[in-house]
Amino acid sequence: MALSLKPPLPPMEARSIDEIPGDEGWQYEPKWDGFRCLAFRNGSDIFLQSKSGQPLARYFPDVIGQLGQMKSKEFVLDGELAIPVKGRLSFDELQLRLHPAASRVQKLAAANPAIYVVFDLLGDETGKSLLDLPLRERRSRLGKFAAKFLPNEKQIRLSPATTSLKQAQKWFDKVGGDLDGIIAKKLGPAHPITAAMARDLLDLYTHWEKDEPGKGHATKVAEWTAKLEAIQPPSQPPATPPPADKQ
Repeated sequence: MALSLKPPLPPMEARSIDEIPGDEGWQYEPKWDGFRCLAFRNGSDIFLQSKSGQPLARYFPDVIGQLGQMKSKEFVLDGELAIPVKGRLSFDELQLRLHPAASRVQKLAAANPAIYVVFDLLGDETGKSLLDLPLRERRSRLGKFAAKFLPNEKQIRLSPATTSLKQAQKWFDKVGGDLDGIIAKKLGPAHPITAAMARDLLDLYTHWEKDEPGKGHATKVAEWTAKLEAIQPPSQPPATPPPADKQ
């Protein structure tokens, strides 16, 4: 079955609020210190899409290689690209990947491989779109997908999720390290791309001083997002995963 979803696909958006919602029907997830990314696979073709719809494959050949080794040949995943360095996620290393020279990107990828932390399944292993399903069902299917196709993966990982407000508060208390904040999502409604409704996805950001005095982390993220969007790489077909012996 051919992949029913094609890039560019508008991702689920978020808005900031002042406190974690505590009423019924919420799922909570960590907001990782990384780049939002949708991953499309259709046979040998793999495409990485940024939040703004821009291609990311040229900056993350290591992730392309890992996705290409998965046994599932069709899928659409939503997640976050991140780079661990000495046990911590490094946003600086992500920024360095936005380089026009492919040789430089390859060198960076070899030194510090990126990871892809998956938090939603938008298209399953048969190529079928799951956007009409509520989050509760998509998360259940994502868990089964991960158990089947990501049991031993180190670079492609399943992001944790909980319906426990207490656990969400514990994650929120750790904001400032690997975490940007907490994401709260309504379990019931379908994906807003196919549902005409107000956004139920809430993004809780905590701003703190980081690297540059007087400039919040969210401002820095916005600046680097703008930089990424300003880069217009030459038109290229979806990346093809390299042979396994070159990984």
